Amino acid sequence: MTFPEVKISAASKDLVILSLAHFTNDGLVLLLPILLPLIGTDLDLSYIEIGVLAGSILISHGIGQFIFGYYSDRIKRRSDLVTSGLVLSSVSIYLVGVSDSYFQLQVLAVLVGFTTSVYHPVGFSILSTVFGNKGKAIGIHGAAGSIGLVIFPIIAGFITEEYNWRLVFKLIPLIGLATGILYFILTKNLGDNKAEFKTKINMRFFTKDIMAIIFVYSTTTMVAFGFTTFLPVKLSLLNYSPSLIGIYISAFFGVGIIGQYIGGMLVDKFNLKMIISISLAITAFLLLFFINSISPVYLIIFLIAIGFFCAVLYPANIVQYTNNTQPDTRGTTLGIFFGIGGFLGALTPIIMGYVTEKIDLETAFLFLPVMCLAGVIVMSRSRN
Repeated sequence: MTFPEVKISAASKDLVILSLAHFTNDGLVLLLPILLPLIGTDLDLSYIEIGVLAGSILISHGIGQFIFGYYSDRIKRRSDLVTSGLVLSSVSIYLVGVSDSYFQLQVLAVLVGFTTSVYHPVGFSILSTVFGNKGKAIGIHGAAGSIGLVIFPIIAGFITEEYNWRLVFKLIPLIGLATGILYFILTKNLGDNKAEFKTKINMRFFTKDIMAIIFVYSTTTMVAFGFTTFLPVKLSLLNYSPSLIGIYISAFFGVGIIGQYIGGMLVDKFNLKMIISISLAITAFLLLFFINSISPVYLIIFLIAIGFFCAVLYPANIVQYTNNTQPDTRGTTLGIFFGIGGFLGALTPIIMGYVTEKIDLETAFLFLPVMCLAGVIVMSRSRN
């Protein structure tokens, strides 16, 4: 008996390996932020110190994305950068597990943020080179990242509950090392630049419409980073166990698997401005209900809904931005895009940590729907 041969196109293989790298990178990015409340309790850290640690990750993440995006336009083998990022971020995260002071954590938070910053500008630049601005490919690739954001918190939550948070940082980086090695073996010349030096970015790039797109994307990162940093704090105050907190975080990102795929499909069929404006407005509305919820049922319903609409925004933001930028400087422009978004997103946990310390957590969460509504206003005034 013979079986029909299943042929997999080269493009499909490329999408699989890029998606695997995205899956691993996004999972690694999330490890330190979701365990900060437990680390803070163990090391007796204040809310402000927790917020500063989370902000340090995001600031270095934003700076790193610009640097690596710019550099990726000026080397031939961009895939080598992706491999280096996966390996170095794994090493950095391992070191968190053996740290024993706030100073060491602060240094490592910067290092983790910087090393995990490689993938997005470089990986998305390679993705754009191979697939253009196809919403479906971007949606599938984004969904893979969401799967990482689901699986890694679940694993981290159960390891922490059964053993301790330090073991999480010693075991999970092995996944990053394995993915980095596999990526190096399989990518070969994937997304190589044709020339070493690309067109320079000039000030004409920074138009009002481009800056509006970047700001709107930044509101999405503010919501995602602020929400995932202080959601564990809210759940801890409600006496949720570490494993249950991991499940809730996973639910938030898990719905993103569907949301990013649907968002990618919508991008190919509907107006980008409409998709972004409606999604941001609904997210703001849901956040207002979530803030004062204490019932486990309502918490999970609003959490899943917020996660879904945040995920829908992601491919729409990416495609809207790449539609308005130059293909030959894609790494640099994506570095600017993710970098500014990451930097502004980094302010959110710092602001929320300060407000929580001085007032309360519910007031701190109000910052998030306000930024969503600001994004809606800016988007409505944009021509794109």
